[in-house]
Amino acid sequence: MMRTPKQYLLASTIACVFSSAAVVQGAVGFEAWYAVMAVNFLLFAWLGAIHVRHGMILLAVALLASGTAGLLQHTDNGSLFVKQFLGITVCALYFSCYYHLAGDDAAACFRHYVRAAYYVSIAGFVLVLVRAPFESTFPRLQSVLGEPAMFALVTLPAAYYCFDRYWHERTHGRELAVLSLALLLSRSSLGFLALLFAVVVFFGRSWTRAAAGVLLAGGVGFLLYSASPELRIRVDDTLRAARDATVEDASLSTFALVSNAFVTAQVLAEHPIAGNGLGSHLLSHDAYIADVPGVAAFENMTFRGQATMEQLNAADANSLLLRLLSETGIAGVLAVLLFIGCYIAPRGGERAAINHAILIYFFAKLLRAGHYFSPEEFFFVFAYCLTGPCRRRSPAPRPAIARLEAAL
Repeated sequence: MMRTPKQYLLASTIACVFSSAAVVQGAVGFEAWYAVMAVNFLLFAWLGAIHVRHGMILLAVALLASGTAGLLQHTDNGSLFVKQFLGITVCALYFSCYYHLAGDDAAACFRHYVRAAYYVSIAGFVLVLVRAPFESTFPRLQSVLGEPAMFALVTLPAAYYCFDRYWHERTHGRELAVLSLALLLSRSSLGFLALLFAVVVFFGRSWTRAAAGVLLAGGVGFLLYSASPELRIRVDDTLRAARDATVEDASLSTFALVSNAFVTAQVLAEHPIAGNGLGSHLLSHDAYIADVPGVAAFENMTFRGQATMEQLNAADANSLLLRLLSETGIAGVLAVLLFIGCYIAPRGGERAAINHAILIYFFAKLLRAGHYFSPEEFFFVFAYCLTGPCRRRSPAPRPAIARLEAAL
């Protein structure tokens, strides 16, 4: 039961990690997460928990530099840049306040997230059973998320954490069983690829074990490819499109990936170092999509009754890696890899398990989700920093918060 403002803030934030499907469609999609964040900011301010960290200032400077480069090159515009800049910085500030309020105890926050992922997975089983009688094929599990891939993306860190804890301490067995079954029922190709990466991460304690992990991941990948029609079709379709250099007769998912890869390649050919500027991929997509071989087959297909299918993932590039390359160039991708390398934790203990679990999320996010500030993203980013070796110690929340809660 949430008896204090602090308990409400911590619980509502965890709930929002799984809220990406709660979107009101209109001229601009409005996520329920934005409304919760606005209310919670008022409570953070009331509790004296607004907290700006040094890394956030560096992030803001880097984003401003990217936007400035795009504007000077005339490959970006102000409104697209400002939308992304504000979204990233506001979400970063929100989770800075959230973890500050929690005393920067990333382990406790992550355990709450794992528990929530467990219940979200159970809800997914129920929804599958409800849908099954009304569908011709057994439905894929996505629970309260918008699609199976998003379910896999958000719950994979919890599954890895539970596996690590069960392997070393024989705890979280029930949660591991539920999350593993849910991920298998999602039948998500993204989830399967991330699971293979998780095998490599888990065994990568030395070069010998890493090589064994790669071989094991390869064997598991072959079995998944053989057993899963969804994965096999996706892989075969993507390889065929890449080999023939055309998206003609490609599936929608393959079209979204390959067409955005083509657009990104065109951007890098002109501006390889800094890309076209933060928020610019939509403009780059409009400029180059007509040149994609085979795109004519998608021009007359509508997307959600509003846009032609050729605009699929036009704003987010279908992949965070492709979007980073398109908008921030090689410099932006190197900065992200440097951040990941600086904060990766040495092995051993719960904090390392959390840190490495979030690596799985980063891998999947770079492959698939190009949104810069989805509800779960900075929850994981801050947890990764706070469990890594390079973190700066942040002061604990003000004693006034504890006194206020006691008075309430």
